[in-house]
Amino acid sequence: MKSTKNLSRTNIIVFSISLFIIASYIDVDDEAALGFGILTVIYGIISSSVQFSRTNRQMKLDLLNSINENTEISNIERDLVQLNKLKNNGLISEEEFKNRRNKILN
Repeated sequence: MKSTKNLSRTNIIVFSISLFIIASYIDVDDEAALGFGILTVIYGIISSSVQFSRTNRQMKLDLLNSINENTEISNIERDLVQLNKLKNNGLISEEEFKNRRNKILN
């Protein structure tokens, strides 16, 4: 997100300077002001696309990390439930239950 903040600051500076240059040239040379305005718009489109792409990529990474964390917890819960069923059905002893539970939790 740090690169997105830096890109935003850069964009603010570029657009501020661009507005100043366009305002300065509008009385002197209309075509120069129009050309610079078009260049600024093109820069804005490219910059916005890059910023959107970076933000989108970061959101996907955050979502994948969240899914991985939830999946890990779900697997642990599933294993503990299955282990508890084995103990309740008398298929494993209390000592074996504790040993397996400790392995799952560690």
